Amino acid sequence: MFPIPYAVTNPTRRLPFMLFCLIAANVAIHFGAVHGGDYIHFHEQLAFKTDEVRLTTLLASEFMHGGWMHLIGNMWFLWLFGANIEDMMGRPGFVAFYLAGGIVATLAFKLAQDLAGAPSVSLVGASGAISAVMGGYFVLFPRSKVKTFFLLLIFPVPFFPIPAWFFLGLYMVMQFVSMRMMEYSNVAYMAHVGGFAFGAGVVYLLTATRAVIVPNFDAVKRGQAALLGPQEAFLGRLEAAYEKKQFGSIPELYRALMDQVPDAMFEPCEQLKVAGAIHAAKEYAMAVEAYRRLMEFFPETPEAHRAGLQSAKILGGALRSPASEKAYLEWVVRAAKGQGPAAEEAKALLAAR
Repeated sequence: MFPIPYAVTNPTRRLPFMLFCLIAANVAIHFGAVHGGDYIHFHEQLAFKTDEVRLTTLLASEFMHGGWMHLIGNMWFLWLFGANIEDMMGRPGFVAFYLAGGIVATLAFKLAQDLAGAPSVSLVGASGAISAVMGGYFVLFPRSKVKTFFLLLIFPVPFFPIPAWFFLGLYMVMQFVSMRMMEYSNVAYMAHVGGFAFGAGVVYLLTATRAVIVPNFDAVKRGQAALLGPQEAFLGRLEAAYEKKQFGSIPELYRALMDQVPDAMFEPCEQLKVAGAIHAAKEYAMAVEAYRRLMEFFPETPEAHRAGLQSAKILGGALRSPASEKAYLEWVVRAAKGQGPAAEEAKALLAAR
């Protein structure tokens, strides 16, 4: 007996708008097909047929279902696992991922049918696309928890929360077993397997190759990204920006952080990285302010001395304030007591003035 999921312990940071739209589209199309006229004709026109590959039916069949229970089951799993995927991928990325997963799942089913020499069959349902979403969830949130229950006769019996990697792994095992044991079933198990493999493979490759950097990845895997405080979330974004060498968004994120937590302050090495990222984004006045905070809070640290030196260079260069440049250089020499690389460079710059 497979445990029935009813919730995931993985909060989202924003409303899953595109997930609502996809669910609404699935419900509306099925309702229209059932109550709007000739359902058989509608099915024949838009269902995917394994002997005829058309883009229109590849896409349309993702929004069609064989009955209300088919629809409700699919939408329930999409709701449970789709919200967090949209939260991480963003709205356009999530829709593209969902549609591509459905297409790949359908083509995987067609390939299996062709290799088996089976006659042409029609395929409808969103389960291939939803399996892709579940595959992505398996990679991104393996240690989040899935709340489940069992049915004892007609009574739900709560079961302890299951790690997502185990629940989704069990789901995949059951698809393989069912595919082998129920060869002539009207359930497209191969589409489920193909969709799941696509979703897991794409997300794994994007994250493993660092083509996509996921901030706070360890917290993401535990299903706790949305529970991070503003400073922890900002540091995750900062880490991603340094790895990709893309600092353009850091000043705005830092400004938003300071509006939210005016007294926010990081450890010296982290504050130096914050100011350095803002400096790299060419927001010079904000960079000097971020460096200055480090100098004020941790004046005796080597990081503060480097911060003073960098501030002086900005003031003497981009901000054209030679008097302030001199004052910062003199501060570095005093704070470092004339010792260390930052002090030596500051003294050399003062001598060259």
